[in-house]
Amino acid sequence: MSKVKLGDVAEEVKETYDGNGNPAIVGLEHLVPGDIRLKSWSTDIDNTFTKAFHKGQVLFGRRRAYLKKAAVAPVDGICSGDITVISAKQDKILPELLPFVIQNDDFFDYAVGKSAGSLSPRVKWSHLKEYEFNLPGMDQQRQLANLLWHFVDAKEAYEDLIHQTDELVKSQFIEMFGYPGRVDKGYPVRRLGDVCTVERGGSPRPIANYTTNDPHGLNWIKIGDADTDRYITHTAEKIKPEGLSKTRQVYAGDLLLSNSMSFGRPYILKIDGCIHDGWLVLHFDKSEMDAIYLQTFLSLPDTFSAFSKMAEGAVVNNLNSAVVKELPVLVPSINEQKQYREIAEQSDKSKFELNEAIKDLDAMYKRIIKDNLG
Repeated sequence: MSKVKLGDVAEEVKETYDGNGNPAIVGLEHLVPGDIRLKSWSTDIDNTFTKAFHKGQVLFGRRRAYLKKAAVAPVDGICSGDITVISAKQDKILPELLPFVIQNDDFFDYAVGKSAGSLSPRVKWSHLKEYEFNLPGMDQQRQLANLLWHFVDAKEAYEDLIHQTDELVKSQFIEMFGYPGRVDKGYPVRRLGDVCTVERGGSPRPIANYTTNDPHGLNWIKIGDADTDRYITHTAEKIKPEGLSKTRQVYAGDLLLSNSMSFGRPYILKIDGCIHDGWLVLHFDKSEMDAIYLQTFLSLPDTFSAFSKMAEGAVVNNLNSAVVKELPVLVPSINEQKQYREIAEQSDKSKFELNEAIKDLDAMYKRIIKDNLG
């Protein structure tokens, strides 16, 4: 095993698209943090991208490297200028191993440290190529790449099971209750504003004057605080009590709905706190509406489609509380809602076990990379 620089074993590709064919089109939004395989892309040719890439090359998101976006391309295509295309020097490093050199925490930390710019920091290849790491001989590289890709396959299989579980539960919801205007099971339909009080959050200005390191401060709830696809149980930041009058107080059991950017995502609160104006809070009578029932209803594809039509904004789509209140909602009896809740909670338990298995895989996977490529 020897110490090498990235530029010794890989190179930046600066190939211009020749305009032929129907290429995959990749922007930064297609690179998913932590995913080592590129899984989605666009085919809309109405764009200004000219940088070409080929199957097997690594696409690294050089803007805001702290987002940890890097993936190997399964197809040929063109990409954003904020993506660096990296190709293996095949006599130096196995192409199948290069993605693991790029998609790892040490490399991202290095890239963040070399990034320049205040609002949208970017890192250049001239800096990335100086990244140093350990590289075993070719025979060991093959064994290591084979092992690591088995880890990736296993993790993706678990993730697919989680997705299938979610889809099964949503299908069960439709089977039990239907959906307004599509599947009529005879349940009453009411306006969301009739079963919930819908209020928008607020942000104290300037927020820096109100944040605090005091662990006894108020929970300052942000979209990034969601720790599952259903719940928010903790926050990364606190604000001082005097900031409460300038924001919106929320309570455990309330339901939050993101109303800007990643709009339309509902979460159940397990903590008290306060919210900024990127959230809508739904207060409701627990004897009439069950939180998990309502959260599932708001997560259904048909509901999201309705939210998409409601959203408005010149630059960023927003959900206005007044129009959200008009959403038609099925209201079965609370006992029927609780029957569904039991199904959903059993699903959550299964997903928890799958996520724990993924965490164990990730820990072993990162240790192997650290020990062999660190």
